[in-house]
Amino acid sequence: MSPTPEPALTPAAGGRPPLELWLGIECTFNRVGDTYLNQLERGGHLERPGDLDLLAGLGARRIRYPALWEQVAPGSPDTPDWRWTDRQLARLRPLRLEPVVTLLHHGSGPRYTSLLDPEFPEKLAAYAGQVARRSPWVTSYTPVDEPLTTARFSGLYGVWYPHHATDESFVRMVLHQCRGTVLAMRAVREVQPGASLVRTDDLGRAHATAAMQPEADFQNERRWLACDLLCGRVGPGRPTRSGPTCSPPGRGRRNCGGSSIIPACPTSSAWTTTSRASAFWTSGRRSHAGA
Repeated sequence: MSPTPEPALTPAAGGRPPLELWLGIECTFNRVGDTYLNQLERGGHLERPGDLDLLAGLGARRIRYPALWEQVAPGSPDTPDWRWTDRQLARLRPLRLEPVVTLLHHGSGPRYTSLLDPEFPEKLAAYAGQVARRSPWVTSYTPVDEPLTTARFSGLYGVWYPHHATDESFVRMVLHQCRGTVLAMRAVREVQPGASLVRTDDLGRAHATAAMQPEADFQNERRWLACDLLCGRVGPGRPTRSGPTCSPPGRGRRNCGGSSIIPACPTSSAWTTTSRASAFWTSGRRSHAGA
């Protein structure tokens, strides 16, 4: 099937960029116990190359697309299998679908690492560099999908591997994923200096009765933690929102824009895991409850 011809893009009112249709394939690849759950397989996309033609036919311009660490190199970083990933990414080019490549989607990594592995960030970065070298034309990446959500389910609720349920594990998982994002983007930019970080996370807002309002307030603060870490807005004595441009939740708080996130990722070197973990973890609030 041939892709639908692209319509001409014209600037919106006020000179703003025109709206674009972005799509994605659900590619969660998470672990429960010793079992990996691959949504690409369960949904049938692994065996349906024609899906990409159908998506291109909708007129989309970008697609969030997987080059998943656990799928490519499940047993060892030295024996990756790139066949499916190479084939699928190559198909996107003639379809004029620009990929936003995802490396980790609600996962804890292959069996030789986990979200609590102190070397997790470096291992993820090494894999990111491999992906970039194989597909140097890719210019957009999401190294870790929804790091805060993944840390909640893996480190706070105990549902996903490594099945921890403590404040400390939750915070360390957030830190490792954010650090992994920073190092992964550095590795990618050694190959493609113009690569952009496309960050994702669940920013659902909690509501409560008067009796539970303090818990809702805490959850509404906690939801910004990964974003603030990547923006360099967390430090000792300033658990979150330490940047001058951040306004309180519910009062026009902006998500971190590309101008602040993207330059921060490859250049930030002042990353002290212990101080940031303790700054949030000992901020006088608990983080067991909540979505």
